[in-house]
Amino acid sequence: MAIAMITVHQSPVDIWICGSPVSTAFVPNSDLMLLLLVRQIIRLNVEYMLIHDEGEFNSVSCGGRANVSDTFGQAIWLLDTILYAASINVSRMYVHQGAHAHYNLWSTVDNPNGPIEVFPSYSAYLFVTEAIGRQADGSSVTTAGGDLSAGQISVYGFWDEKSANSYDYPTKLALLNLELYSQTDTYPRPDTTVDISAYLPKNTQEVTVKWLTAPGSDVVSASLTTWAGQTFASGVAEGNIVEEKVSNGQVVVKASSAALVYWSVA
Repeated sequence: MAIAMITVHQSPVDIWICGSPVSTAFVPNSDLMLLLLVRQIIRLNVEYMLIHDEGEFNSVSCGGRANVSDTFGQAIWLLDTILYAASINVSRMYVHQGAHAHYNLWSTVDNPNGPIEVFPSYSAYLFVTEAIGRQADGSSVTTAGGDLSAGQISVYGFWDEKSANSYDYPTKLALLNLELYSQTDTYPRPDTTVDISAYLPKNTQEVTVKWLTAPGSDVVSASLTTWAGQTFASGVAEGNIVEEKVSNGQVVVKASSAALVYWSVA
């Protein structure tokens, strides 16, 4: 008998008993650092358990944790987790939502944890939709590169089956800088330059960059979280779309932010 599908429900931080003191003991004060680092645990689980269907997942079990699951850091973590899962052929990812949960993408009613609002993690799915949902005829996602030693940079490539040179070059790249930076930090925000020239069909190829960013990974307001220059605090885009043009194959990605890079295909 062959196994057709494996479905797993998991959270990288599991407090085991909802509401128990274990939650305080298990999750250290450096919540945001933990949130960005536990993606490595998710990767190991997904890779070695041969998951094809992630039936339920989120950052912290039992509804999440304030100032972790409701932050911009969660958005970056979600983005990395979803794209990595796609790159190893996970078919579906169901991010868990719950009544009054800290890890919800949005809250539709006033509740003990806060008013009706949209959380920063909502914007992660706007990024995913733009990256995967607009291919001409399906898409493939692979881990195109990255800083394997430090684990702070993730680079994902998107291939469009109907594009020219579809087997040689991707049509989009997602660049994620997972280095922790908080809005309260007093030092200049670090950045990393990612050389994408090897993945471009022409050395002089001009690319367009859309940014997913916020003042820091600890931001809990969707009004301070921007995708392509727009905010989505009410679930509807506010402001003008902002895109950057880069023509030298070098994209500078700030700590705790992500870039979607794409270019015209002949």
